[in-house]
Amino acid sequence: ALDIEAVTSLLPSSGIPAQGIIPPDSLLSGLPYREIAGSSPQPAPSAADPRALLQQALARLGLADVGRLSLLVPDFGSGPALGSQMQKCWQESLSSFINMEQLPYEELLSRVQRGDYSLAIAPLLSQGNSTVDFLSRFAQPPFRTDAIAGLLESAQSRADPQESAADLLAAEQLLIDDFLVLPLFYAPTCFVLREGVEGVRYLTASRTVYFADAVIR
Repeated sequence: ALDIEAVTSLLPSSGIPAQGIIPPDSLLSGLPYREIAGSSPQPAPSAADPRALLQQALARLGLADVGRLSLLVPDFGSGPALGSQMQKCWQESLSSFINMEQLPYEELLSRVQRGDYSLAIAPLLSQGNSTVDFLSRFAQPPFRTDAIAGLLESAQSRADPQESAADLLAAEQLLIDDFLVLPLFYAPTCFVLREGVEGVRYLTASRTVYFADAVIR
């Protein structure tokens, strides 16, 4: 029920439109995952009549409407604009009004991490650039634990990187097909060192700085 092109047209200038959940710099067996996988998961097709599908689903659940739902968005950058466009899409295609809550970054992360949300535009952060790191949280409730966990376990157990990549690609596609995750964009970061400082290591994914080998020349 979302016009993806209308949403992604509002991305920040620094944003790179997403081609899957796992970002392009993630590695598998020391090689770029996307190169091994050979493709990216495809967005789920838009429904021809999403309003009718919603009414059918509500009828099966014995509900008159979707109730009170809120979309959490960051209160800075393009967050409010993206949220407003999603509200517009849902109102036009589903005749449903979804409330929008604009939150500071840390509060948004906290709400999402503890599961206190219905819908959210939020960053997917990882402690490393491993492909499995980006998907492991979706092997936990309330997501499809058995299906996703099984694919991740299979990917980790395989000796052939291409077979592992196939499992991971299937996990990405499953999350998108089930509308649990809609990847919007990648947000590159940069780390700046003054001249003469060496040995500082910066992990982009978790924004962690390591000074163990740092020296000033």
